[in-house]
Amino acid sequence: MNIRLKGILERILLCSMLLGFGLMSVNMAYAGSTEVLPGSRAANLQSCVVVDTDDMRRNHMEFLLHKRDLTMRQGIRTHGDDVVSLSGCISCHAAKDDKGQYIPVNEEDQFCQTCHQRVAVKPDCFDCHRTTPETN
Repeated sequence: MNIRLKGILERILLCSMLLGFGLMSVNMAYAGSTEVLPGSRAANLQSCVVVDTDDMRRNHMEFLLHKRDLTMRQGIRTHGDDVVSLSGCISCHAAKDDKGQYIPVNEEDQFCQTCHQRVAVKPDCFDCHRTTPETN
């Protein structure tokens, strides 16, 4: 085998392994985490409103990106408590403080921030979107 081709294949294999380990560590960070906070609507539910809670933990970004594409690129808008939407997640997972006011989901120790901080990801969702449900 050509030495140059062998070097390229070794680099591809190394990159694939590193990517695999990275994905595995992200999945391990989600494993066993509940992230359901006392004072949230989700705290009163037995499981996530989606069929597979673990699937939602692992793939929520893909669901949100799909929803974004439907809304922004295809003009398909849904209203109300659509569960596979950022507003649906926030309306269920935002916790309330002692005064009954919603705590932003991206504050420290809150729903979104707990996992994102653990996996060193800074989502840009909240540059435009609300961090609390529409009604307070």
